[in-house]
Amino acid sequence: MPRYISLMSDFGFKHVFANPDHPHILINFIESILPNLSIQSITHISTTEMNEHPNDRSSIFDVYCVLDDGSQVIVEMQQVRQQYYVDRTVLYASHAIRRQSVKGPWDYNLPPIYVISLMNFRLQPDSREPVLTVNFRTDQHPEEIFYDKLNLIYIQIPNVDAILDDTHPLKNWIHCIRTLHTSEQPVSIETTPTTTKAITDAMTLAEFEALSPQQKFFYDCAQHTEAEAYSKEMTMKMDAEAAGRAKGLAEGLEQGIEQGQFQQKIETTRNLIQMGLTDEQIVRATGLSLEQIQSLR
Repeated sequence: MPRYISLMSDFGFKHVFANPDHPHILINFIESILPNLSIQSITHISTTEMNEHPNDRSSIFDVYCVLDDGSQVIVEMQQVRQQYYVDRTVLYASHAIRRQSVKGPWDYNLPPIYVISLMNFRLQPDSREPVLTVNFRTDQHPEEIFYDKLNLIYIQIPNVDAILDDTHPLKNWIHCIRTLHTSEQPVSIETTPTTTKAITDAMTLAEFEALSPQQKFFYDCAQHTEAEAYSKEMTMKMDAEAAGRAKGLAEGLEQGIEQGQFQQKIETTRNLIQMGLTDEQIVRATGLSLEQIQSLR
């Protein structure tokens, strides 16, 4: 068993960042993404969003917390690219907004909401930004933020190493999250003292032998479930690709046969023309159109 659990796994990420006994880890991580925030404290809240109607779909967040100023933050770790992942983050934001509704007299003053996505992929193949921030702006004044209380932040992990400076707190966090489970020693840290302490404490929490027997069992089960899900997804993808290749080969073969048959009719038509047959006779003999035959004369 490796020394450290994977922080990119569902269990590992929640174990470290949704840990109410070590709030400074999540605080520092959020501040490394949103340096304009100065967080004094956080309160973890239920990560399961239950809907009012039994037929509606519930959402389960990786991390969901309230900051001391009332801001709400959802953090998601997403390993595999999803076609409608951006839609999913909008849905998560809508759940957080709906929770703010107050019965009785209310002025509709909403707290700021941040949905932070750590994605082990790029939203677009040619995208090279490490962090994409989406907020509301108008067509008339795109340089100004129209509504600053809803922010969708997408961290494209493959771009972080190449773009950010080596001492940037976020780059050190991402390096730890990506590589810790592959190392038998603590990962190297080169950043601010506050972030260094937070990452060091996160690595201590991530030690497999520090888990309770029950946590070890849950981690093993979670790893098996994630591996099974990934294997099924890759198998379905490969099956679809193989089916596509087989269909393409069959269509190509059919087209080749049709093209060969057409060329044979062209050669036959030329021979019949040399033999002096009329166009009408050649039409009956080859099945070509009158225009096709006349174009060969």
